[in-house]
Amino acid sequence: MFSFRVLGGLLCAFSLISVPVSAQQASAVTKDSAGLATAQRALAAMGAASSVADTLCTGTLTLAMQQNQSLPITMKSKGTQLVRTELNSEKGLIIRVVNHGVGMITNPDGSVRKLLLNNTLAERVAHIPALSLLSEAQTPQIKVESLDGVQVNGVANNVFALGYTPDPLHPQASIFMAMTKTLFL
Repeated sequence: MFSFRVLGGLLCAFSLISVPVSAQQASAVTKDSAGLATAQRALAAMGAASSVADTLCTGTLTLAMQQNQSLPITMKSKGTQLVRTELNSEKGLIIRVVNHGVGMITNPDGSVRKLLLNNTLAERVAHIPALSLLSEAQTPQIKVESLDGVQVNGVANNVFALGYTPDPLHPQASIFMAMTKTLFL
């Protein structure tokens, strides 16, 4: 559970769900017109995010698995692809940085762990949906598809999926898109 106070940014309720998908389900970079229209309406509803360059969100991260332990957290971004998260744990500051798809974590003891590219390749600003992968729906690197018949709690929803590939002409572009497929609800 997060509670945030947004400074110099925009916060809007929007669900992001990462779903692993087999490579066979991905195809060439396509733009499903219904999915693209839904993405454009969602961006329009959030306002002009293009005017937001940097963000700073502070709040509390509550760990339910550890007797609802609450820790101070700060989430920062520059543009859409430079993301930094600072978590003040009982052992000290844990810093997670993702810079254009390449990420690392610095632990309180000073040790550094590189994050796997398949987990960070398509990472964008997650705490402000208008700066997420959604903001790049029009680019050639993004596949857009509408998902029909998706229900959440018995209610039909407009759900669409975005998939990212660094190079649409690469022979394994469909694998990148499957690996990074993100559902927007």
